[in-house]
Amino acid sequence: MKSNETFGSPVSKDVVKVIEAREAFYKSNTKTPREHSLINSNTAWVKLRSSVNEISPAEQKAFFDDINGNKIVGGESGKAKNFILFNGTIATKGSPGEKYSESLAAGVAPIEDKEGPYAYNFDARLGYRPMPGITNFKVASKNTYGTLQQAEVDFVVWTLEDLEAAELLYFRPGYTCLLEWGHSVIVDNAGGCTDALSQSFTIPNDVFFEPSTPQAIEDRIADQRRNLSYSYDALFGFVTNFNWSYRSDGGYDCSIRLISRGYVLDSIKTGNTEDITDTSEEAIEKTKEHRKSIWHAIFQAIEKERTTPKKGGEMDGKAAVKKFYKDSSFANNLAPFKAFGYELDIADGKYALFFNETEIQLRYVPLYTIIDIFNNFVALKDPDSGAIFSKFVLDNKNEYLTFPSHFSIDPLVAIIPRIPSGETSDYIIKRSELHSKMASFANSKGGSKRIHNIMVSTEFVKKQIDDVIDAAGQDGIGVLDVLQGILEGINLAFGGVNELDIATVEGGDHIIVDRKNPDARQTPPTLNLTGLSNTVVDIGLSSKISSQIASQISIAAQGSTGNYKDNVATILKWNSGAIDRHMKLKRGSKESKNSSKNNERFEAFIEDLKEVFDDFNERDADYLSDTWSELKSANTAYIKRLYREHNAGKSKKIIEGVVPVELSIKLLGITGFKVGLSFKIRKGILPSKYDSFGYIITGLENEIGTDNRWYTTIKTQFYNIS
Repeated sequence: MKSNETFGSPVSKDVVKVIEAREAFYKSNTKTPREHSLINSNTAWVKLRSSVNEISPAEQKAFFDDINGNKIVGGESGKAKNFILFNGTIATKGSPGEKYSESLAAGVAPIEDKEGPYAYNFDARLGYRPMPGITNFKVASKNTYGTLQQAEVDFVVWTLEDLEAAELLYFRPGYTCLLEWGHSVIVDNAGGCTDALSQSFTIPNDVFFEPSTPQAIEDRIADQRRNLSYSYDALFGFVTNFNWSYRSDGGYDCSIRLISRGYVLDSIKTGNTEDITDTSEEAIEKTKEHRKSIWHAIFQAIEKERTTPKKGGEMDGKAAVKKFYKDSSFANNLAPFKAFGYELDIADGKYALFFNETEIQLRYVPLYTIIDIFNNFVALKDPDSGAIFSKFVLDNKNEYLTFPSHFSIDPLVAIIPRIPSGETSDYIIKRSELHSKMASFANSKGGSKRIHNIMVSTEFVKKQIDDVIDAAGQDGIGVLDVLQGILEGINLAFGGVNELDIATVEGGDHIIVDRKNPDARQTPPTLNLTGLSNTVVDIGLSSKISSQIASQISIAAQGSTGNYKDNVATILKWNSGAIDRHMKLKRGSKESKNSSKNNERFEAFIEDLKEVFDDFNERDADYLSDTWSELKSANTAYIKRLYREHNAGKSKKIIEGVVPVELSIKLLGITGFKVGLSFKIRKGILPSKYDSFGYIITGLENEIGTDNRWYTTIKTQFYNIS
């Protein structure tokens, strides 16, 4: 996705135009002999280049002797330039145009000159040996919604010398490579047909082999996709694994695995806060909490800025950080934000007593500040250019799913920055009118529905980091664990209505989306899957029922959800029009039929809910941890009931969320489809019940088959659009 695309946005119109142009070209009755020849000769190509530079023994010694990590070693790219895996191997020498024909020359290299585009090289031990070459290739998206891409590349080398070159360049976990692939024949969006040889169809060597940044390469890849009418794709990623084995004919079978840049989130740590928190010892807590993570350090400054009745519980967060760390300028890098809060006692139990209370300075900050801290102080940076590696999109316009009576069931975790209406209007932060102030701040930053404007408790964020530190038992922690833990905590605090998660956008950066809130503002394009003109070769449909939603299926097989806490609306929609003749109605329990008892229980629950919110808002504010925990399950069911009632009142009932049924489409290779985007399928191909559903892309696979053609498989899940 692009940074301005959200979960469920339509597939790009440019991609759809290319597919339509292909269909029109294939069914045309006026093809020229050359066009017939091009169609029948279309094959796939794949090219692999290494980012490894060779360094001399002297440079290596200087590098290891530099204990402070300040030494920058350039090295030489000569070996990488002369060992490019592409239709065999090619070298930059003698191939400025990077044409197919130059890599397939049938000549034999003389013994004294093994460089150049030769199909065979001479080995003193084994005689004439073929050039190395790729034998198999596959790229597939990983994770539930394909936020990562993983590639497996197999190749053969025929001499020990070539194996040593491959070891230097490709058997290097943690080092990067550029993998490109595409069609040898290109049909553009205007219906024109050309061969790839007639244009520059890969990233030029003078760009890739010169000093650059990962972002610059990603930008070139994005441009190349568009320029070549999505008949080109690439992956710039890390080597994560490799293997090789000896063959009986004297060669070596080799394999490497690459994974996209998003993988780096798994290994990034929180960093050393001593490098940036250079204030005097007297100003820092004796507990040295700031040393745990950069978030602890910044939150400590915010929490030390006392709130007063005059300030009304609202403060300039950036100014508070500058004030606390008097000698540090790192706060200047942060985007402006406000913090809100007051003094709160967390009671360990159901009652607040002087001996079981822990005093904290409750502070809420916008979610974008959590992300901003990562971008500035945790994400990897290029030491020369300062370019941020694998950062998050800060200007995130994506919205989370909400409704008028939506409220937070755990204010110690996060707050919805708007005042709920109706029967839930009292479940807010009333002290100093903080909830209204947070809502006003969110509106000034683009609106209360924006994901990045969700107000998160600093106490909760610190607890997430502490939990991971305690569980890991090692120096530093994985940022991905922390960020996903924060998003999962918000999902639970908002009653399970939302599914905030991390996605990857075009260019390799990351963005936070709500999987339960597909973009309904634009109509998805409609794709054709059948007919002589289309390029789809296979269609498959299967259910993907995980253990987590198996209980939903058993309850929602037909029409009644009772007080069941999970949101089963999408399952009910899927099963509409059918009934189990042996069990015509399914309910959670027999007691659910007794409305008077249900009413009594509900009234008791509401009384307890009001009590804990009153305690949270009173002058001597208390958070009764045990009571909040006991109410969580009932609170979740309450919010989802309110959400169902909200949907029932709509004139056009659109049920948000995806259905656990997967449709996979295999078609002639094309890029431009992205995880998280959506499309529709022309009516009359699938059963009529599917006509009211759109398709969210959840995974992508690219492979070159045994017929030497590039195929793309699109994996999707259903979501309701009518």
